[in-house]
Amino acid sequence: MLDGVIVGAALAALALLKVTYFIAFLPAIAVALIGHRGRTIAAAAATGLAIAAALTLLAGPGFWPAYIGDLLSGPDSPRSGPGAALPSPRP
Repeated sequence: MLDGVIVGAALAALALLKVTYFIAFLPAIAVALIGHRGRTIAAAAATGLAIAAALTLLAGPGFWPAYIGDLLSGPDSPRSGPGAALPSPRP
């Protein structure tokens, strides 16, 4: 069960830090957890949901729409790629 808690916490951190990696790794991790034990996947899911609930309590419910808005604004960014200069602020 401890391994489920560790996996759940790591996936929650990955989802908040790099959501594209979370989406890419989730199917393989889910298959590995399903093949393990039922309690492991339940512990991982419960830990991830507990971290999301704690974050919602700390940051407020407006965090999630802002987070999704930030993710969706990436492709429309004026920066052409990594290392490109940020646009200068308007006076």
